[in-house]
Amino acid sequence: MLRYGQVSVEGRTIRYATEGTGPPLVLLHGPPFDHRLWAPVIPYLAGRFRVVAPDLPGFGGSQPGERAGAPDQLVRAVAGFVTAARLVPCAVAGASLGGGVAVGLAARYPERVSALVGVGALGLEWWPATLQARAARLARHVPGLLRAAMRLAPDAQARWFLRGALADERLIDDALVAQVAETLRSRRGRESLRDVLRRLDEWSALRRQLGAIRARTLLVWGERDEVYGLPAAERLRHAIPGAQLVTLAGAGHLLPIERPVELAEVMRGFLLQQAAAPAR
Repeated sequence: MLRYGQVSVEGRTIRYATEGTGPPLVLLHGPPFDHRLWAPVIPYLAGRFRVVAPDLPGFGGSQPGERAGAPDQLVRAVAGFVTAARLVPCAVAGASLGGGVAVGLAARYPERVSALVGVGALGLEWWPATLQARAARLARHVPGLLRAAMRLAPDAQARWFLRGALADERLIDDALVAQVAETLRSRRGRESLRDVLRRLDEWSALRRQLGAIRARTLLVWGERDEVYGLPAAERLRHAIPGAQLVTLAGAGHLLPIERPVELAEVMRGFLLQQAAAPAR
């Protein structure tokens, strides 16, 4: 059963969920989710690891900060979190934009990351390929338009997002829609999401940092990922020294929701193997 706690990082509260005992494994979500993105996977990992899933600043129960959606601030916040929560060194896994944060953490704070897992991760491509993302990319240049659009029909927008992120649309139930729409119904959530979208181009700096990653790295991708497709995964694999890539047949972008058991098995096998391997 998940337990909850919080730590203070640079004067703001970061809330997290945790379960299990063993070596620390930090799970990072991508917007518009909070830590609950990983909830289907956590029970399959908690038997071997102390799993810790924080809410990124401005999402879930974590307070936003100045420029909270900027890549450098997100990476710095997570670096501060793993230190404040006494998790160093830890394995770090991130999904979608959370994967970009995990990659940035491994590049900039290598002493804090023992292993890295990117799940459909933002990397050498930062703008998703979906129609919804293209619309947001255009709207951000029109003053007030993105802010106004996020307030309209949150359930419909949530369903639209999920249809582009899941290969199996049968998984789109009312509970999942409500989880995504919750961010859009909250003023803080909307502002945090808007700030992330406005600053997506700043992730271009990540490409210059990938060669500095020394942690053993696993990339896990859905074969039918329409957000960051398999070509993006291959480019990221070549850019991170020694990275491995595993694809899940028939799966989409949100693997923690769509394939939690398979994802956990792949992650668990990789993490246990790297723990037994000699240091690089």
